[in-house]
Amino acid sequence: MKKIILVIILLLTMSVKAETITISSNTDISNKIVEDNREKSNVIIVNNGSLDIKNSTVNKEGNGTDSVDVSYNNTAIVVNDNSKLTSDKLEVNTNGEFAHGIYFKNNSNNTINDTKIKTNTKYSMGIINDGGNLVIYNSTIETNEHDSSGIYVINGDTKINDSNITTKAVDSPLLKVAGKVVVNNTNLMANNAEGIVGIPGADITLNKVNLESKNINALSSRFKNVYLYNPSDFKGSIVFNATDSKINTIVGNTFDIENADVTINLENNEISNTNGIFLEAHEDPYIESSNNVKVNLVKQLIKGNIVLDKISKLDLSLDNSEYIGSINANNAAKEVNIIITKDSKMTLTGNVFVNSLTNGDYENTNINLNGYKLYINGEELSKDNIKHLNENHDKLYIILGFIIGIFLGYSVIYLYFKTKKKRK
Repeated sequence: MKKIILVIILLLTMSVKAETITISSNTDISNKIVEDNREKSNVIIVNNGSLDIKNSTVNKEGNGTDSVDVSYNNTAIVVNDNSKLTSDKLEVNTNGEFAHGIYFKNNSNNTINDTKIKTNTKYSMGIINDGGNLVIYNSTIETNEHDSSGIYVINGDTKINDSNITTKAVDSPLLKVAGKVVVNNTNLMANNAEGIVGIPGADITLNKVNLESKNINALSSRFKNVYLYNPSDFKGSIVFNATDSKINTIVGNTFDIENADVTINLENNEISNTNGIFLEAHEDPYIESSNNVKVNLVKQLIKGNIVLDKISKLDLSLDNSEYIGSINANNAAKEVNIIITKDSKMTLTGNVFVNSLTNGDYENTNINLNGYKLYINGEELSKDNIKHLNENHDKLYIILGFIIGIFLGYSVIYLYFKTKKKRK
């Protein structure tokens, strides 16, 4: 009873500076400033309760610890298992190392609207989702120091709508993902880091998104915008989808694949980079690894080379799309297979080495060699060494025709004898 009375008193105060506020029932906070400057502490914890916070500010100062297991112990707002947070016109600010904005834990159910989250010191992420169900609307997330991702999705489902996410320092991707993320109509700007990092288990979808990675002062010697990799021997694959989006890479590769099974589905996006490499798949020099990459293009224009090393397999599909560049130009890849529909085009800007080419245009008029060579298993491209895209369909039609023919023949014979019998 005393604990409940204390919480009520705190919530009625315009500016709150006290110990951690624990919410364990259905609670509303409106028009409040809640602050905490202790180290290794939280401002608000929602624990087996529901918090609806509006028109308020939560300020967190003080350093935390670098241990992943207790990283939520120095976060402005923590939403524990089976709890709920709803915010509207909320501001969250943190100043301190390992001082995160909001941490969502397993099976929490959360909606953020018109919320601004800003972290100002290193190792401080805007949002961490560790198994919660999170929907974000019309919000802004900004991190200002290094090793501070905008949103880190360890697990759970995250939907981001009509928002802005900006990171300003090195090693601070906009999204670091091992769960499911859907981003709609949102601006993503990474000034000195990767735009998006995905590891096994990641399922990332961009729809009408502006994604830009500048990498101006990035520490890594291998610059990239979308980095999909397996840091060790994690199980699972990575899926990346983008539709009607703009993906702009100022410095580095658009896609960089390392030690991972990856499927990339692209439809009707504007994709650009300055170094001319659309995708590079390579080994991790420190572990035994392999890359299995599938790229599916639909109504998509791609300009840029595809670079592959000895551990990398690529399956590339073009459907009503155009590809301009070279593929496996140094003939180093483990395997490359290309499928291209009749209404698609390829223009070479360097040599292409593949194991198989399946083309809907049997004359290969949709491939402009542009003075370069396309080799299929060591032989130059010709009408004789491609596979016909519809050959499987042709076989199916033959089989269906055979079945229909038998049926019609049987019908004719049956009607003939039936008519003959009636005449007798």
